[in-house]
Amino acid sequence: MDEERAQAFLPYGRQNIDESDIEAVIAALKGPRITQGPLVDEFEEGLCNYLYSETRQSLVS
Repeated sequence: MDEERAQAFLPYGRQNIDESDIEAVIAALKGPRITQGPLVDEFEEGLCNYLYSETRQSLVS
């Protein structure tokens, strides 16, 4: 991509990842369970609150 096109390019999305996000990921990876347990419960509860939903269930693939 040439310089002019590179500057005009609109990115799909921009991330805002700070040090606390990185620390949370590291803590999850060092934990005994990634796909079940208290971190999943915390994620589902936060998602429920964000979406104003009473039910929750997260899935992984």
